[in-house]
Amino acid sequence: MIFKNVKSFNRKELTNEEYHAEEYRDYLSGSYLFKLFDDCPAAAEFAEHKETQALHFGTAAHTAFLEPEEFEKEYFRIPCAEDYPDALPTDTAIKAYLKDLGVKGYTTKKGQELYSLVAKCDPNKKCLADIVMLEKQKNEGKEGLTAKVYDQVMLMRDTLFADPSYAEFAGGDIELSIFAEVSLDDGVTWNKLKVRLDMFNNGQITDYKTTGDASPAEFGKSAHRYGYWPKMAMQYDLACALADKELYLPILLAQSKNSPYIAQAYRMSKEQIDSGREQYQSAIRVYNECQKSGFWAYGGGVQELQTPPWLQQ
Repeated sequence: MIFKNVKSFNRKELTNEEYHAEEYRDYLSGSYLFKLFDDCPAAAEFAEHKETQALHFGTAAHTAFLEPEEFEKEYFRIPCAEDYPDALPTDTAIKAYLKDLGVKGYTTKKGQELYSLVAKCDPNKKCLADIVMLEKQKNEGKEGLTAKVYDQVMLMRDTLFADPSYAEFAGGDIELSIFAEVSLDDGVTWNKLKVRLDMFNNGQITDYKTTGDASPAEFGKSAHRYGYWPKMAMQYDLACALADKELYLPILLAQSKNSPYIAQAYRMSKEQIDSGREQYQSAIRVYNECQKSGFWAYGGGVQELQTPPWLQQ
């Protein structure tokens, strides 16, 4: 495997949005290649990208841990009923309140019209929706996180920062983007690759992962299931090409999303990186074949129907 035109940008030189922008659309990412390896090539090439709840949470948690100052600029906490126990939490509660006061003409009203009626009856009585609206106006341009998610992310960050052995991972380069061209075999066929390292400190790559279970056995399964092997192998290979030397094997810093938010760092083995390298290289070869043929499905033609492994004797 040969690398050329290896370049890197720190987070100030290239934002996450710029990394994913059209300018670098022709660079293959680890997520793309794992999707191509693990599924039909068309699923990687043509599927609509959807922001899942888990991905959304992971992005917020990453920002809170890796870039605390950016987190404050990008997110705000949406007030909840527990913050204002005396506020009217819903339109139904508001209507019940107005009914008890003997107010007429409220049944067909909603939203701001209802809040105005409450204010006329008692200027000191608050409606939760009104409080939320004012908070959103105050934080215009930021993304609102529900109180539950925001508080959870903050507790996770505090747990990590309370342990010096984990807090020090956030040193060095944060969100380092590396771009390179690679030839797997002949030095004639080249592919553009890109990776974005969570943390790169003195030759050590560390990737932060939120997970349902950070225990050794369960996270080991998750790491294989979600393609961390090929993704980290690709990060490792591009970082070695950038440094022009062999680096320490990557670390996955796993943190449970469940209280008490236990975190555990795991160093990947050489065998896992080697296996991951085979996977992402295999995906590149499939990608190149699809590019040549223009065919991105499962293989075409008539194939033999497979029997589930658990039914085979």
